Amino acid sequence: MPMPRFAALLITLSLALNLDAQTHLLDSLRNKLYLATSNQEKLDILLVLGQNQHSLNRDSAYLYTGEALSLAAKSNDRNKALAALYFAQSYIPWGWIDSAMTVLDPVLPLYKVDSPATRDLYFQLYRQKAMLYGMSTKYKEALELLYRLIEEAQRFKDSLAAGSNLNSIGSVAIARQHPSEALTWCYRALSFSTADHRYMPVEAAVYINLANASLMLNRNDSALFYLNKAIPVARKVENLS
Repeated sequence: MPMPRFAALLITLSLALNLDAQTHLLDSLRNKLYLATSNQEKLDILLVLGQNQHSLNRDSAYLYTGEALSLAAKSNDRNKALAALYFAQSYIPWGWIDSAMTVLDPVLPLYKVDSPATRDLYFQLYRQKAMLYGMSTKYKEALELLYRLIEEAQRFKDSLAAGSNLNSIGSVAIARQHPSEALTWCYRALSFSTADHRYMPVEAAVYINLANASLMLNRNDSALFYLNKAIPVARKVENLS
């Protein structure tokens, strides 16, 4: 059976280029990992590698995040959650969506949106669950969760979470062959853009979705316009994929 469009699109976007290309950040992290002497130092570096696994080939991402998950077992709850999130994400390029959900699900109940100290983890973990639903073509479940996350993000004035989840709804609309709807959600996502550098990866993803939706509408000039806006942002955040 052909892979669903949404899963194929997200897996393609998640796959790093399987080349010898490497960012300055990855080069630095790998050197630091080689020189690290304590488990905590190694874990800190591995978690940053996990966060940037979009620029790694899938074999390296799987190995680094697996090692992080092992080391995090003796660390604090935040590191355990991040390690689980990144390890779950490392399954996606292989198409192992059920395995990713199995890793993610036990961590989810530990985090609540009402806790300011861990709210960022809550949004990251539950958005990933929504994306896994989408990759499994469970669009209803994905959208219900994304709508909830947007409402919560706006309630707590979290522009990063709001923009990320609005863009994710745009991804679902593209998967469901509703490009005009996708444009609406992506424009809303851009309206949450801030001067905070943390929003830059979201901005790049939004531009890519705008390009995809434009292509579906045969608006090739618009697609090229948005891709030309995405590429410089991706370069700034050193996102090879």
